[in-house]
Amino acid sequence: MVRVLPRGVPELADHFRRLQTQTQTTFSFTREEISQLMEGLTPSGDDLLQELFDIGLLEPVRADVKTAASFEVPRLYKVGPDLRISGRA
Repeated sequence: MVRVLPRGVPELADHFRRLQTQTQTTFSFTREEISQLMEGLTPSGDDLLQELFDIGLLEPVRADVKTAASFEVPRLYKVGPDLRISGRA
């Protein structure tokens, strides 16, 4: 599950709600998965990915935001048994 705090970015509140409903534990999304998940919402596409990157909710994997094929949720937003912080018990 992804923990999202939408305060301060009200135009993305519906996007945050959709992310919070995800039950996958990998915390990784392809560009296509994000597009399908956010279908019908504005902003969308590259504009949405850039905004989610700018606020720190998504990080591109091995590329920049415009060219990345997949994205990960940073540890700050992860909730659940999959969360492991190195150096901590």
